Amino acid sequence: MADDVQPGDTIASTDEANAAALDGDLALRVQPPAPSATQYYFADEQCGWQFQKCGHSRSRSVSVEFVRERVESAIARNDRPGGASIRAVERDVVGRYAEGGA
Repeated sequence: MADDVQPGDTIASTDEANAAALDGDLALRVQPPAPSATQYYFADEQCGWQFQKCGHSRSRSVSVEFVRERVESAIARNDRPGGASIRAVERDVVGRYAEGGA
């Protein structure tokens, strides 16, 4: 159910993505096909939607359309070999993950 999205859950719909990022204060972790870096999307009250790539210390503002396209594409890849390509994660650890930490 979209209202019950927890960290680590696979995101299976745009409703779940919205519930995680907007209502649950979580980030969306998108794992694109190799060799592309892991991507994080989250909503910030001050700056709107933000995008941060693994290995980068800063996020940048992006449009809701940009996020929607990435989320829908990742959801479509969830059932492919290699596991889920989009999951909810705690927002406060995005910076640590993005900089290559645990």
